[in-house]
Amino acid sequence: MVMSPYIFAFISVALASLDEIIFKYAVDSKAKPYPILAFYCLVATALMAPFVGLSAFRGINGYTIGCIALSAVLWFIGDLYGTKAYEYLDASVCEVVGSSKLVLIGIAGILIFNDSLDRNAILGMCLIVLGVFYQSLGRKFTINRGIAYMGVYVVFVASALILDKYLSGFASEDSIVFICFLFSTVLYFAVGRVTISEIRSSIKLTKNYIVFAPILGIMSYYSLIKAFQGGGFASVSAVQQVQITFILALEIILLKAVNDLPRKAFSSIVCLIGAIAACGVL
Repeated sequence: MVMSPYIFAFISVALASLDEIIFKYAVDSKAKPYPILAFYCLVATALMAPFVGLSAFRGINGYTIGCIALSAVLWFIGDLYGTKAYEYLDASVCEVVGSSKLVLIGIAGILIFNDSLDRNAILGMCLIVLGVFYQSLGRKFTINRGIAYMGVYVVFVASALILDKYLSGFASEDSIVFICFLFSTVLYFAVGRVTISEIRSSIKLTKNYIVFAPILGIMSYYSLIKAFQGGGFASVSAVQQVQITFILALEIILLKAVNDLPRKAFSSIVCLIGAIAACGVL
C-alpha cells in the first residue's frame, strides 16, 4: 500500500509542531539559539550516521552535494532567525507570520515546477496574507523585532524548501536529510563558535526537553521530503499550514500561553482556511 504524499505532509506537521514548542520552551528558559541549534543538528547527524553515513554520498555528484550544502546554509540562516523570534513572539504568532512563505512557494511552484494556480489557490494565499497582516500589526499597528526576524525566516526557509523540492527530483531522502544536517552542524559550530559547556548549560535550562527535538526533527524532515517526492510543491506546502492550528493548541495546553487568545485564534483560523483553500479542498 502506497501512502499518499499528503499523509506524509500531515505526519511532518505533527512532528514539527512538537519540535517548535520545544524550541519555544528552550528560548523562554533563556537558552541561547546557537547552542540549542548546534546540539539539535549534531545529535540528528549522530543518530542518522549508523544508518546512512557514507552511503548518503554514494552515487551523487558534486553538483548535488553543492545544492544540499546551499540548502543547509538557507536552513541555517532561516532557523537561526526563526528561533531568535521566539524571544519576542509566542510560538503561535511565529507560525502565523511564517505561513506567509506559502505565497513565495506558490509563485515558485508556478515558475519553477509548473504547478497550476487556480482561483482556490489565489483565494487561499490572500487569506493567509490577511491572517498574517492582522496578527503581525496588532492593536498598536507596530512591527517589532520578532516580526522582522520572522520576515528573514520566511525568505530563507521558503528558499530552502524550493531547493529541497528541486533536490527531491533526483536525490534520495537519505542523502538530502543527512548531508543537510551534517553541513548545518558544521555551520553552527563554526559560525556560532559553540562550546560543549554552552550546550550542556542550554540542555539543563530546558530541563532536558531539548533532547527530544533532534528525533522529532529527523522524522519530520524525512516525512516532508517523502511528501515532496510524490505531491505537488504548492499543495504539500499548503497542507503544512495546518501546523498553525497544531501550534496554537499545543501552546495553550503545554505552555499555558493564553494571552491575546482571540487575536491568535482568529488569525490561525483565517490562515488555516487559506491553506485548505490553496489545497483545492474548498
